[in-house]
Amino acid sequence: MTQEENQIDQTKLNEIQKYPLLFQIIIGLVCALLNLALCSIQDYYPIPLFMDTVFTVTASLFGAVSGLIAAFLFHLFSMLVHSNPPSDLTWSICSLTVVLIIRLYLRKRNIKQTKLDFFDVLLLLIIIAIIISIEGAIIFTILRALVEYRETAQVRTFYLYLLRFDMPVFLSAFIPRIPVNLLDKGICVTLGVLIYKGLCKIKWLQTLESRPQ
Repeated sequence: MTQEENQIDQTKLNEIQKYPLLFQIIIGLVCALLNLALCSIQDYYPIPLFMDTVFTVTASLFGAVSGLIAAFLFHLFSMLVHSNPPSDLTWSICSLTVVLIIRLYLRKRNIKQTKLDFFDVLLLLIIIAIIISIEGAIIFTILRALVEYRETAQVRTFYLYLLRFDMPVFLSAFIPRIPVNLLDKGICVTLGVLIYKGLCKIKWLQTLESRPQ
């Protein structure tokens, strides 16, 4: 094998893997349900974290379709299960953004999903945490103005504390989200990537990795 052929093979080995559409749809549905199950644990053991994107991250690594399905259906199922108002669906914007960031990052780096390393995960979680915190603060500010929405439990105490100092609603909602999302997305992105890499070791799944995206 020539050096040029070896470089081509190495490039193909590192390219983003594409999975069949039907498989992505199934993965998206399963991951949405797993996200719902994980978040339901907080009904019994409340923690100051969201923990709602672990399997969204995993689904996103399988493809944009599976990621978007997992992100939206999780919020839809959560709304129906907890009898929340339709306005809660606006939070799906944050989960959908997580999917888009991951897919854009993979394309920019042109790296195979299983090749993501510590520094990739670190950069991803920082980008996601910052953007999601901005989005979350914007969404809450709008919902508060329109439907008198109550701040989420994960950041409510710090939010109310900042309001006491006449800080604008947006900043009061944004600042507490930074540390919470850094920790939350650090856990979610790390677990999501590890779950994906673990699943990729299944021989049957390896047969689906047929074509680079």
